[in-house]
Amino acid sequence: MYTMNKNKKEKLVVVDSGRSAVKVITPEGFDLLIPAVVSPAHEITMDVDLSKEDYYWLQFEGEEHFVGRLAMEQSRFAYQDRSRKKSNQNNRLMIVTAIAACVDDGDEVILLTNCPARDWATQRHELTDFLKGIYSVTHRAGLKSGQTINFTITKVYPLPEGAGAFYGYIYTPYLELVHPDLLDGSCLVIEWGDQTVNYIVVNDGEYISESCGSMDLGLHTALAEVVKWAETQGKGITIAEVASLAIKNKPLYIGSTPVDINPILQEAYQRLNNVVLDRLSGRFSFTDFRNILLAGGGAPVMVESTKQRLQTLCNIHYDMEASQWLNVKGFRVMYGLMQQEAAERCQDES
Repeated sequence: MYTMNKNKKEKLVVVDSGRSAVKVITPEGFDLLIPAVVSPAHEITMDVDLSKEDYYWLQFEGEEHFVGRLAMEQSRFAYQDRSRKKSNQNNRLMIVTAIAACVDDGDEVILLTNCPARDWATQRHELTDFLKGIYSVTHRAGLKSGQTINFTITKVYPLPEGAGAFYGYIYTPYLELVHPDLLDGSCLVIEWGDQTVNYIVVNDGEYISESCGSMDLGLHTALAEVVKWAETQGKGITIAEVASLAIKNKPLYIGSTPVDINPILQEAYQRLNNVVLDRLSGRFSFTDFRNILLAGGGAPVMVESTKQRLQTLCNIHYDMEASQWLNVKGFRVMYGLMQQEAAERCQDES
């Protein structure tokens, strides 16, 4: 059995493992986005440049896997995890891939990772135990091709999605306050993911766990509407294909006829946003919130319809460029604040 080098220092790795993409950062400035797609690996017979930095072909626990772009391009059996339970093998594989991409052989890892707001209280201890341990990963593609990376996850901090987005928006990674107005009064964070929508309540900067939750009404719900519409036109298409067309701004061909799906998708997004806001209004009164922060990968497409409905009641905040990175940035901030508080307590006790 591999024994870790006791002289190695601990390394902080922050992983937001979503159902559509995995975002990774480290304090050293490393950042990475990997499509959350995996498949069993197979020998590649055609001429493929396996040195590409975003190709992940891993040997892990006696099995080989394609991860991310390589899985999407090379396998008919590529899939995305849709499990609500975060302590599952697919999620662990994505997290291990992310860590193995940014640590050195023998490193000991402090891992900050995500859990849906509604499941954080019930899953965080199980997720911690599930992820801790010694790992050995051999890269067969990418920048580390041929290298075996051994590392130990010594500490795991599961953090609630949405809460990270709040702290990632109001602080820089160096704990400099850039949006102090969100620390006054109540703020509702609506974090749009592919599978879930997390809602977080923060009062005067304090996270209120009992007022947080998640709904299975992520962006895939709107994409599924487009799939159903296409079926009425005699065209079969998957949710992943709809998402790809939308991202690339390409038409859907029905026979030889190009059809712009963007207007159809925008209407589906607006209907979905109205459903989510209706459900939230059954739990909260929007007049109780001074601020609303939109975050997550779906925030940019929900901004205008949210403003139309709520901007006379609340201040609407969003970061169009960094919305899908706010959680992972915020997890680092939350860890820094925890370390700062611990240091202050030690100083007071001394």
